[in-house]
Amino acid sequence: MMGDVQEYFIERQVRNFYSVSISGYHIAEAGANPITQLAFTLANGFTIVEYYLARGMKIDDFAPNLSFFFSNGMDPEYAVIGRVARRIWARALRDLYDGGPRSQMLKYHVQTSGRSLHAREIAFNDIRTTLQALYALFDNCNSLHTNAYDEASPRRPRRACGGRWRFSWSSTASSA
Repeated sequence: MMGDVQEYFIERQVRNFYSVSISGYHIAEAGANPITQLAFTLANGFTIVEYYLARGMKIDDFAPNLSFFFSNGMDPEYAVIGRVARRIWARALRDLYDGGPRSQMLKYHVQTSGRSLHAREIAFNDIRTTLQALYALFDNCNSLHTNAYDEASPRRPRRACGGRWRFSWSSTASSA
């Protein structure tokens, strides 16, 4: 089905639409370290490339519309995961698949790690998330999602307070 969707986009020259997001987030959340997450995610990306090529699609018709999705944590490797992924992807697309400059550009989204947040140390979750967000921003991610500080807590009052705070802040920010 993915191949059919991609062929549809190519035939109708749909641009700036990411037909597939190649995800490593779930791999990391299941316990993989940053290097394993990166290896499996890129392997999945190359598998999709091979599949599309086997269906007769041209690399420069679909590769610019692939995107990636990584988890981020506090391990030092997360500070460079995007740069490493971009270098590997660019070289492979150039040298193995003869992809043009747009095809060589790896675009990726980062979500901070939900498994790094703790219900018992909830006061430190903002610090954990901020550090992870800084890693992603300094690594030049294309987009970023940060988890809520109380994501690890099942208690309703905390979520309700968090929701009110966000609403209050956004209301104040928009009126400024």
